[in-house]
Amino acid sequence: MRSLFGGGDGAAPSLPVRLLISELGSPGRFKISRPAIIKHLRVLRLAKLISVRPIGRERFQCLNAAPLRKVQAWLAQYEAFWDESLKRLKRQVESEL
Repeated sequence: MRSLFGGGDGAAPSLPVRLLISELGSPGRFKISRPAIIKHLRVLRLAKLISVRPIGRERFQCLNAAPLRKVQAWLAQYEAFWDESLKRLKRQVESEL
């Protein structure tokens, strides 16, 4: 039995996520098939966004949020730039009306 569990980066997640792979194929649970979910988990593992921790017969897939935090920090710089640029544009347009 394999499972997906959030919080592998050492920080406690606000809501831990634990899904058994056998539950992933349950009708109505997700709109994609169980094999597709397993492929997505493989892609996340190859990108080092999740890690696998085997414990007995179970395999826990743990979130590695550190790379996502780096992306978020990088995007925050652009968000601040565009936020200020759009505010200036709005002031310019409003002053011309």
